[in-house]
Amino acid sequence: EDYLKLLDTFYDDWLKSFDLCPVLTLRTDDLDFVHNEDHMNLVTTTIQNKLAGKDELSFD
Repeated sequence: EDYLKLLDTFYDDWLKSFDLCPVLTLRTDDLDFVHNEDHMNLVTTTIQNKLAGKDELSFD
């Protein structure tokens, strides 16, 4: 568990300075493709609309 937390921290730090291509972060804690079809549609639309830059999508 500690290793995964450390790895996540390193990845977050690296991602903050990464600018070689667009980045879309999907916060998937509340993502549910099985019971909520709108989630899939939202992800698809967001990807299509945000290919030119960084963005974040949360399922709250």
